[in-house]
Amino acid sequence: MISRLEGGWPGASVELICRATAALGLDFSARVFPSNTIRVQDEKHLGLVNAIVAAAHSAWHPTIEAQVSLDPSDLRAIDLLLASAIEVLAAEVERDLHNFQEQLRRDLAKRDLLADQESRPVRMILALPDTRRLRELVRDHHALIARTLPATSRHIWQCIREGRPVGADGLLWIRSR
Repeated sequence: MISRLEGGWPGASVELICRATAALGLDFSARVFPSNTIRVQDEKHLGLVNAIVAAAHSAWHPTIEAQVSLDPSDLRAIDLLLASAIEVLAAEVERDLHNFQEQLRRDLAKRDLLADQESRPVRMILALPDTRRLRELVRDHHALIARTLPATSRHIWQCIREGRPVGADGLLWIRSR
């Protein structure tokens, strides 16, 4: 058993490892390291993602942190995919915007990569917390937003709640509860 544990036996439980180390007169300790996998940024970020999921009609099938590339070494992900039989909403949830144009370019590139793999239209939804500061920042980019994200927040929320296709990329405001 000890030999199997030393060899990294995948079937070993933490309890078994602790019992084996105690039997040998040793203390068990573990070290953890950040993962190189896709993950939600933090609890507040997850709260914003979950606000969208909670409002979604059953026609939408949510996937949180969906990888956008078939290449396993490419860890880019969309925060939330809402997929229906008709279209896919690729929602990037941002708690802050430092460089709006750069963020939008990265998000649209992810959408395009995902669209290459889908048979349905993929719509980019930039989702932001509804704060005065972000509203002012976005207002400075009104012409760009009107051109690249024409679907309004009201329209997107209606479509998400009713299970209807959005039909265009858009900007979604998420209000705090």
